Amino acid sequence: MTHRTNAAFSANDGANGAANESARDAANESARDAATENARNATLANWPNPPEALSAPPATLAPPSLRDYAAQVITPRLERLLSHVAGARAGVATEPIPQMRVWARRTRAALATFAICFPGKEF
Repeated sequence: MTHRTNAAFSANDGANGAANESARDAANESARDAATENARNATLANWPNPPEALSAPPATLAPPSLRDYAAQVITPRLERLLSHVAGARAGVATEPIPQMRVWARRTRAALATFAICFPGKEF
């Protein structure tokens, strides 16, 4: 009678585990492919008339101007910068000063990005 050692069992179990993992990966990939194909078929079924979510927005909504968008980007950065002024002046904590530097840098970057929107004297 031949006895298999623990090493033989471990090697055999490892091979079976790898085979099971490979089969599981193949099944997951097959399910993913099927889901992608179903989504593609659903889109093609609505082809001449896209779903409402993909249709164009109503003509009454005009896109914001670049200057309006610049204001939307710059304003929160400037507000965050100014929110740390009181803490920096008080000098009690050290965190407000680095935060002011961070928000000053971010505000400066936004202003540089949208400089074309704000013509005027350069300093």
